Amino acid sequence: MWKLIRDAIEHPVPEQKWHDFLAMSPWFERNKHFLRDQVGHFRDTGRLAVATYGVTQGAAMTENFGPDKQPWLLNSLYANRTVEHPADGPPAHTYGFFDDFRALQRQQDRRGS
Repeated sequence: MWKLIRDAIEHPVPEQKWHDFLAMSPWFERNKHFLRDQVGHFRDTGRLAVATYGVTQGAAMTENFGPDKQPWLLNSLYANRTVEHPADGPPAHTYGFFDDFRALQRQQDRRGS
C-alpha cells in the first residue's frame, strides 16, 4: 500500500483511480467515517466549542513517504498531492471524510445564519 501512495505522491493519479485505491483498503473502508464518528462523540459531551481538521494533504505528510511513515494524508478532506488537479476546479476530495465534513456543518454553526 505504501508504494502505491508514494507513487501517487510522485505522479498524481486520476481521481477515480485514487478512489478505487482507497476502496480496496480494508483500513480505509473501516475508518472512512472517523470524522463523523468523532464529532458525534464530542457533541454528545455537550461541551464541544471548536473542532478543527486537516483540510489538505500537507507537504510534511508526503515528505520521504515510505513503509514507516504514518499515512495521515489518507484522511485529509482534499487529495491535492496524490490526485491530478483539474484545471478548472478544486482539488479532488477524499470520499467519506469530505462528505461527512459537509454533512456535519450544523445550520446554527454556519456563518450568517
